[in-house]
Amino acid sequence: MGDNARFSLVATADDVADCDTLIYYWPKNKPEAQFQLMNLLSLLPVGTDIFVVGENRSGVRSAEQMLADYAPLNKVDSARRCGLYFGRLEKQPVFDANKFWGEYSVDGLTVKTLPGVFSRDGLDVGSQLFCSRR
Repeated sequence: MGDNARFSLVATADDVADCDTLIYYWPKNKPEAQFQLMNLLSLLPVGTDIFVVGENRSGVRSAEQMLADYAPLNKVDSARRCGLYFGRLEKQPVFDANKFWGEYSVDGLTVKTLPGVFSRDGLDVGSQLFCSRR
């Protein structure tokens, strides 16, 4: 990928400059999908072709409802418990990453989380072990 790869918490306008098509692979976590899609759709120009593909058991069927106000999707194919959806961006959502942050406290320590991050809803065993070593 060379210079075309970039890693960040959120996408920027530079990341999607000159894009006219988004192919999004639905993750196993619906809140993570909402976070990522709202971020991307807020940056892409109206008229962008949107493809969403993923496994039914991961919740990809909810993409139609999630994007209904911005890019109405139609199912164009399905096979082996997966779906492929297509739509066109009609309206950009307003994306505020701050609305997606969650937090909880553990032994006086505030843990901040985002969708798709382990320990999202509470401290898991691995994180608990890590924190016990501080």
